[in-house]
Amino acid sequence: MLVTSVTVRVALPASSLSEGVGMLRRRYLALVVFFAMLSTLFPFAREAAAVSTGVVISQVYGGGGNSGATLKNDFIELFNRGSAAIDVSAWSVQYASMLGTSWQRTNLSGSIAPGQYYLVQEAAGAGGTTNLPTPDATGTIAMSATAAKVALLSSQTTIAGGTSCPTSGVVDLVGYGGANCFEGSGAAPTLSNTTAALRAGNGCVDTDNNPADFTATAPSPRNSASPLGNCSDLAPAVSSTTPAGGASGVAVDANVSITFSEPVNVTDTWFQIACATSGDHGAAVSGSPVTFVLDPATDFASAEMCTVTVLASKVNDQDLIDPPDNMAADYAFSFTTVAPSRRIHDIQGAGHVSPFAGQLVGSVPGVVTALRTNGFYMQDPNSDADEATSEGIFVFTLSAPTTAVGDALVVSARVQEFRPGGASTANLTTTELVSPTITIASHGNALPAPVIIGTGGRIPPTQNIEDDASNGNVETSGVFDPASDGLDFWESIEGMRVQLNNAVAVGPTNAFGETPIVGDDGANASLRTPRGGLLLRPDDGNPERVVADDAIVTMPSMNVGDHYGGPIVGVIDYNFGNFFIEVTQPVTRVDGNLPLEATRIPGTHELTVATFNVENLDTTDPQSKFDRLAGLIVNNLRAPDLIAVEEIQDNNGPIDDGTVDASATIGRLESAIQAAGGPAYTSREIDPVNDQDGGEPGGNIRQIFLFRTDRGLEFVDRPGGGSTTATTVVSGGSGPELSFSPGRVAPTNAAWNSSRKPLAGEFRYNTHRLFVVANHFISKGGDQPLMGHFQPPTRSSESQRHQQAQVEHDFIAQILAIDPYADVIVLGDLNDFEFSDTVKTLEGDILSDLYDDLPQPERYSYVFEGNSQTLDHILVSDSLTSSVEFDVVHVNAEFADQASDHDPSVTFVMLTDNVAPTISGAATTSPNANGWYRSPVTVHFTCADNSGNVNCPADVTIATEGAAQTASGTAVDPAGNTAMVVVGGISIDLTPPAITFTGDLSYSVDQTVSITCVASDALSGIDPSVPGGCPSAFGPALAFGLGPHTLSASATDRAGNKAERTVTFTVGVTEASLCSLTRAYATKDAIAGALCAKLTEAAAARARGETTTEHNILKAFANAVNAQTGKALAPENAAILIALGASL
Repeated sequence: MLVTSVTVRVALPASSLSEGVGMLRRRYLALVVFFAMLSTLFPFAREAAAVSTGVVISQVYGGGGNSGATLKNDFIELFNRGSAAIDVSAWSVQYASMLGTSWQRTNLSGSIAPGQYYLVQEAAGAGGTTNLPTPDATGTIAMSATAAKVALLSSQTTIAGGTSCPTSGVVDLVGYGGANCFEGSGAAPTLSNTTAALRAGNGCVDTDNNPADFTATAPSPRNSASPLGNCSDLAPAVSSTTPAGGASGVAVDANVSITFSEPVNVTDTWFQIACATSGDHGAAVSGSPVTFVLDPATDFASAEMCTVTVLASKVNDQDLIDPPDNMAADYAFSFTTVAPSRRIHDIQGAGHVSPFAGQLVGSVPGVVTALRTNGFYMQDPNSDADEATSEGIFVFTLSAPTTAVGDALVVSARVQEFRPGGASTANLTTTELVSPTITIASHGNALPAPVIIGTGGRIPPTQNIEDDASNGNVETSGVFDPASDGLDFWESIEGMRVQLNNAVAVGPTNAFGETPIVGDDGANASLRTPRGGLLLRPDDGNPERVVADDAIVTMPSMNVGDHYGGPIVGVIDYNFGNFFIEVTQPVTRVDGNLPLEATRIPGTHELTVATFNVENLDTTDPQSKFDRLAGLIVNNLRAPDLIAVEEIQDNNGPIDDGTVDASATIGRLESAIQAAGGPAYTSREIDPVNDQDGGEPGGNIRQIFLFRTDRGLEFVDRPGGGSTTATTVVSGGSGPELSFSPGRVAPTNAAWNSSRKPLAGEFRYNTHRLFVVANHFISKGGDQPLMGHFQPPTRSSESQRHQQAQVEHDFIAQILAIDPYADVIVLGDLNDFEFSDTVKTLEGDILSDLYDDLPQPERYSYVFEGNSQTLDHILVSDSLTSSVEFDVVHVNAEFADQASDHDPSVTFVMLTDNVAPTISGAATTSPNANGWYRSPVTVHFTCADNSGNVNCPADVTIATEGAAQTASGTAVDPAGNTAMVVVGGISIDLTPPAITFTGDLSYSVDQTVSITCVASDALSGIDPSVPGGCPSAFGPALAFGLGPHTLSASATDRAGNKAERTVTFTVGVTEASLCSLTRAYATKDAIAGALCAKLTEAAAARARGETTTEHNILKAFANAVNAQTGKALAPENAAILIALGASL
C-alpha cells in the first residue's frame, strides 16, 4: 500500500552576472525535496495504540511563520473531552518527522479542566503576522508543515531513539501527511502552510482513527482561556465523500455520495454542485439519514473541476441534545473529471504556448527518451508529419521518476507552460505535463530516431531570430514560422530527440557545464571568426546556436573551435534564455589546439597602450590568478607602456566593511608582473565611494592606470582629484590641461549612478602630451535575452550607457576645442558593441573606434553564450588615427580555463618626436693665456633629449698642430632627430721656436766678427712677454779677445714651447794675421815691413820645427815693436802687438 508521496519544488536564485548580450543571467537551483514511503519499503508503518484518558490532541499546525502563513508559530493543541480535570504536570508532547525515529519533547505543566483547551506553542518561522494566543506551554520544535507525527505521553521521558511508532505511555497520537505512525487506518490529511489538522467536534470526536477524526482546515489555536468545548452533543459533520476531495479522473457520469457523522435531516436545497465548464448541476437525492447519493441531472464535462458545497444551515442532527443542532460550517470539496485523450503534437501545437495550457489531458502516449531528477522526456513515435508541431514533451514528476528510458506509457496530467526563472523573466516557456498519472505499457522499446539538425536534416535559420511578433511578444502574436525564425525553429522540436553531426564549440564551456555549439563544423553558420567562433552582428544574433548541456551525462570542457568525438545526441529544452540540447550520449573532446595569442614586440618609437578587464581582482583571489594575469601582460601583451585595468577591487574584495583602498591589490599585481620577468610598473587611481560604483557588493571595483616609465612615458601629476571631485579641462600655457590628474570625469553626474566613473589622466611621451580616459560603463544587466519571448528584446541598460557616452564625449570635446590636434585615447570596457549607439555617441565626429579598422570577423573581445562580440574598446582622436595599429589579443574569452572573461586589446601609437636633441662640446683642458695648447686636446660632448635616450658622440682628440682648429659631433635621438655642434678655436703648437746663428765661428785677430742670432716660430710666434734673448756678435775680432766666446740664446713661443741654443766662436792669432794687424797699426810701411819680416821668419822656423828659433825671433819682434812705441806705433797698439806676439 502506498502510504504517501510528498514532493516540493522550490526555485532558489543564485545570481551570476554576465556582461554579454541578453539578460542579467540568474541561475535557479532546482531544489527538489522528495519524501516517498511505500509500505513494502517501510513495513513498520502501523497503527498506534493510545490509551484514552479524556485528554486528546485536538489540533496540530506546522506552518507557522512559513510563506503564506498568518500565524508566526507552530503549535499543538490539547483538549479534555472527559468529565474530570486531569493533571498533566508530568506529561509531555513529543514530535518526530513523518518517517523519523528521533523524537523531540516539550514538557507540560498544570492541569486541564473538562472541556478546556491547552495550547502548546512551538518554534517560530521567519514570516507570519499574528502571534498565537497566550500559550499554556512553550517549546522550540520546528514542525513540518505537511507531514509528521505528534504523540501525547503521560511521562516526560523522551521516546527512545530508533522508535518509529511509540507504544509505551502514549495517551494520544496523531500522524498526518505521509507519517508512518498513526491511529486507525492511516494518517490524517496532508497539511500546508495555511492548514491545520483539527479534530472533529471541536475536539470531542475520538474514534481512534486519524483520517476520520481530523480534517485539514484553517488553523484556529485555542488556549486554556478559550470558551469551553461541549462534548455532550456534537454538531453534525461530513465524515466522507465520494469522490473524495481532490480526486481526479472522475467519470463524467459519476454520482456523488456524502456521508455524515450521525443521522441528519436535510431541508430544501441543502447542496450545490458548480463546475468550471458545465456550470451548475441539480441532482436527484437518494439514501438517508447518514449517507446521501446525488445523481446529477446532466453529465459533467471532461477535464473540468467541480465543487460540491453542503450548506450547514440546511443540515441538522436527529438527536434531541441541542445545541448544537446544525453543522458548524458549510462543507465544500472539489474533484476533477477525466481528461480527454491527446497526442503530444496536439498539446505542443504550432506555437510557443500550448493550446491546452492549464487543461487536463488524458492518455497521452509516448516513449521515455531521457530522465531528469524531477521528471522525464517522452516522445510520440507516431509523428503527425507536421514539422511545426513537436512530438516531444517533458513530464514533471516533482521527484525522481520511476520510469526508465524506453518505457512505452500513457500519461494523464495537466498541461502547464513553465517559465524558467519565474513569470517576471523574459524567458520563453516550455510546455510540460504536471501532476501526472502514469501507466507503463511496456519496457525496452526502441527510441524514436533523432531529428538531424543540419545537413541531411533540418537546417536552423542562421540570421533571423524573430521578425513578426506584432505586439513584441512571440507567445501572443506573430506567425509561427520555423523555416525562417530561429525561435520558432527550436520551439518546433522542443522536447524531441535531435542529433548534431560534427559539432564545433563556438563558445567555451561555462561553470555550469554548458557549451554553445553549431553543427556540421559550422558549415551552415555565419559569420565565423578566424578562431572558430560565431560573430554577433547588428542584424544577426546567430539563432543557429544551441547549448550542449551536461545535466544528464558528463560532458567535456571545451574551448572555441574544439570538436567532439561523435555526434551530439539529446533532447531539446530551454533554459536561461537559450535553447539547450540535454545530451544523452557521452562524447569526448577533440582538441582544436586553440593557441593563446601574443601581440608583436613594439618598435623603438612606438608607445603601446592596452585595456584589460581582470574580472574582480582582489587579494582574496589565489596567487595563481595574479600570476596568470601577470604572465599575460608580460608575455602576450609584451608589457605595454600603459594599461587601463578594469575591475580592480579593494583590498578585501567582496567583504563589505567600508574598505575602499586597493593599494594591496594593485601592489600584488605589480609584484607579480615583475616576478614574471616584466618591468616595474606604477599606478594611478582614485578610490570610489563605498558601494557606489556597482559591481560585486563590497568589492568597489575601479579602473586604474598601470604604466611603466623606462621607455619614455611620464605621468603628469596634478593633485586634487577625488571620488566626488571632478577634473576639468583648462587652458594652460601650452594648450589644454586637466585640472586634476588623475581625476574623475563628472563623478556626481546621474549618468554614473551605480557605475564606475571614468578615470582621466595626462601623460607625456617624447614631445607629446597625451590625454587618456579609462572607462568601465554600466553592465548589460537587466537586458532581455536574445532568445526570449519579447522580440525584439529590450536592452534597458542602454539608456544609461548612452548618457555616459554623451557625458564623456562632451568632456573630450572640451580638450579638442582648445587644441584640435590634441592626442586623446579613450579606452576600457564600454559594455557595448562597436556598432552600438553607445559607441557612436562617444565617437561623434571627434573620436574613432579602432575596431572599425579590423576585418569584421576579428571584431570581438568577449564571448557570451556562443556570440563573439566587442565590449572592450580603444578610441583615438583625429591626430592619432594615422599613426596607430590595433590588436585584440585572444587569451581568455574563448577558453574554458580563463584568467578573466575578457580579452585584452592593445594599440601601437607612433608618436613622432620632432624635437632634435641638444649637444654641446668643450675641450677637457684649457688653453694658456695666449689661447694656445702645446699638447693634444680632447673635446668632450654633452647631449640631452626629451626621450631620455640619446646617442651622444665619443670624445674627439686633436693631436695635430694648427691654429684655430675645430672638432664636431652629432647627437641622434631615438626618433632619428640629430643635432651637431662644432667646437672651434683650438690652436695647438707642439714645436718649440727655431734659433739660428748666422756667421763664421772662427776668426783671426785681423778679422771682423759677424754672427747674427735669429729666433723664430712659424705657428704661434715668439712670445715677447717671456724672458729670453737671441744675442748677435759684431766687431773686430781683436776686440773680443783671443780664445773662445759663447753666445747663448733662448726663445718661447706663444704656446709656451721653449727653445735654447748656444754657439761658440774663436779668435786666434797667427804670424800672418799679426802681420796684417801690424801693417794696420804702423804709420810707416818700412817699419811695418820689417816687423812683418820677423813674423814671417818665425812662422818659417815653426814650420821647420825650430821652436827655439821661433821664440827668439818673436822676442826680437817684441823688441822691435817696443822700439817703435811712440814712433811708428801708438803705444796702445804697440802693447797689443807685443801681447799678441807673446801669445804666439
